[in-house]
Amino acid sequence: MLSNLRFVFTNKLFYIFIGLIFIIPFLYKKLPIRIDITQQSSLPYKLWLTYEDLSIESDYILFLPPISKYISNPDAQYLKKIVCKEDDFLDVNEKNYFCNGKYIGTASKYDGNKNEIDNFKFNGIIPKDKFFVVGTHPLSHDSKYFGFVDKSQILRKAIPLF
Repeated sequence: MLSNLRFVFTNKLFYIFIGLIFIIPFLYKKLPIRIDITQQSSLPYKLWLTYEDLSIESDYILFLPPISKYISNPDAQYLKKIVCKEDDFLDVNEKNYFCNGKYIGTASKYDGNKNEIDNFKFNGIIPKDKFFVVGTHPLSHDSKYFGFVDKSQILRKAIPLF
């Protein structure tokens, strides 16, 4: 038994295997294109192809949400759909949101825990490098509550796989 254990610890493959276990997660985060899974229920898709090339136009983004009293995890990453961007006209009428006159959603009066929640209010042209994002779930925590996402907060673009 002891000789078997000695063999394992002297075997180079063992150390290579242990090294890979620790290195792969760090390398994976650095890949320019990767597959990610979301646990949020605010969009109908769970599996995503994400990529770093932020110059490519995309409907979906993975980002760090703006600091908000409604976000308990400061390291949270959100994946939402861009529905209005710079130079578009965002109109908020009560809790109804319109981008260039097209209806994009209604803010709820309450969050998922039945607490009253304030909605983002804005009427005008969206500033440079700002995005208004939403989820498809009625209680999605999105721009209707935390406002614009700045381009600097975007981590990756995303394409839904399924």
